[in-house]
Amino acid sequence: MHRFKSINKEGVCAICGSNRDEPVVLVPIDGTIGGHNEEAVQVHLDCIDLRLKRTTEKESNEGMPAILYQVFDEKKSKVEV
Repeated sequence: MHRFKSINKEGVCAICGSNRDEPVVLVPIDGTIGGHNEEAVQVHLDCIDLRLKRTTEKESNEGMPAILYQVFDEKKSKVEV
């Protein structure tokens, strides 16, 4: 994921709804790929709370699949769920 130094001046963070001048990443929107392009939304790095879950330590050492997920706090978000 490419990191940008600041948010696009006309844009807002998809999680907090603000346009604070802080580092952001572009998060792809499922189902929007067209050729070599894909739609995305801007998200502040500080608004992302990604977690990696492995079922057991043995599986993680063997390179078994893990689940990457976003912790979403409805109280902080300006986005409808």
